[in-house]
Amino acid sequence: MRDKTSFWFNLFFWGDAGCVVFFSVDFLIRLIVWPGKLNFLKSFLNWLDFLAILPFFIMIITENLTDTEGHSSEDQIAETTTKGQFVALKVGLCLISLFLLHTTMNTAY
Repeated sequence: MRDKTSFWFNLFFWGDAGCVVFFSVDFLIRLIVWPGKLNFLKSFLNWLDFLAILPFFIMIITENLTDTEGHSSEDQIAETTTKGQFVALKVGLCLISLFLLHTTMNTAY
């Protein structure tokens, strides 16, 4: 299990949390001011943004709801594997977003 009191864990966790909060606020502002909510929901890039921030909130909720005391090692392995899959999904979505940004910038300039 990872040491949640270590300097590096706290540094990366709070850095990730800050980025997710920033992009979540950006996403909510765009949702609020977007003319025509149905068009917002039809946009592929808006879904990518939503899927990029979703794993962080799922991780926070599942960590706060689960109690590791009394769980078998199989439960802890399954929980760690699930979190790893969410992290992999998040990294993949970030890479797709960066690729789309790169393509857009190359097309524009």
